[in-house]
Amino acid sequence: KAAVGGVAAMAIGDPAVFVSVDAMHQGPQGGGPVIAIVDLGE
Repeated sequence: KAAVGGVAAMAIGDPAVFVSVDAMHQGPQGGGPVIAIVDLGE
């Protein structure tokens, strides 16, 4: 989990990354949460 979070943070250039490794109660079979944090510059 920490390694994947580190790689994702490095790839996007921002440490505000959430990585979930347990899919229980998070969506349909084979699915999971997805979120986008967008800076609209306003």
